[in-house]
Amino acid sequence: GDALTVRIGCDSGWVVIGELIGNQTAQERTIVGDTPNMAARLQGEAEPGMMVIGAATHRLVSHAFQCEAMPPLMLRGFAEPVELAQVVAERQVASSFENRHEGQRTLPLVGRDAEVSLLLDRWALAKEAQGQGLILVGEAGARGIGFGKTDDRVTGLQDVMPTLLGLAGIKAPDHIDGRSMVVDEPRGHIYGEFGEEQHASRMIRDQRYKLIWYPCGNHFQLFDLEADPNELTDLGGVPAHAETLVRLKETLRSEMYGSDAKWLAGEDIVGEVGRRFYPGTNRGLSLTRGNQWPVPPINKNGDMVFFPEARPKGDP
Repeated sequence: GDALTVRIGCDSGWVVIGELIGNQTAQERTIVGDTPNMAARLQGEAEPGMMVIGAATHRLVSHAFQCEAMPPLMLRGFAEPVELAQVVAERQVASSFENRHEGQRTLPLVGRDAEVSLLLDRWALAKEAQGQGLILVGEAGARGIGFGKTDDRVTGLQDVMPTLLGLAGIKAPDHIDGRSMVVDEPRGHIYGEFGEEQHASRMIRDQRYKLIWYPCGNHFQLFDLEADPNELTDLGGVPAHAETLVRLKETLRSEMYGSDAKWLAGEDIVGEVGRRFYPGTNRGLSLTRGNQWPVPPINKNGDMVFFPEARPKGDP
């Protein structure tokens, strides 16, 4: 048969792992952060049969693998040129132990012997299929933690890391998008994007409203999250909400960049001509709503059925 060639992109750093999505064997966890985004961009730069790694991964594995530096590139979603390298071959070392431990750069925890012992005990139980849950609780009077305090600011998973760093008194890296919920000022809105080309969708969410835009068909949805937290009533065509729709469109316009410029005409968002999609096989890429317009139906398993543009074989 034909030889199988793959393209691999790899980066190392902080990620936030979310809840399970999908059903049964198609279950997977959402992963959010700069690191998986970087890995996806690096994969796009790899040729068939090539593995491209970021600078952080290069520092971690250079003792074990021969790598060749590649010219820095501007990648979508990153403001500065990105350093990358190609993995060429595995280095020859005296033993597998030396290979695994030569490049470790860990720092010891100080004054936390009891806590570390507890974590190791729970880890031992988890390896025996006895699931364990651990809760981090701030000490009484700890800075930034108020007893019974609530905060309804607009936030996202990218804010978890800077929040934990802020509580620990550690400055968050300058290049991240997240904001600390105990150190930084609340943001006025949050922007989200999914997919590219005709399968793309974009989102703006402020304190009360959420705007969702499908470029294919140039369709907008507007939801009042205070009155409709489950997003069941689309207010995009309701005259009473016309000003809110215009305001959030302007905010969305200010966040658009890169290849999304093709969906703009001056200051206006125009999207692209709608296309006809046909029901196709769902291979576990399930979402809470479709990633193009019109919204795909839900199958009997509760998964979204994605729409390929070509008519399926055997469909009259």
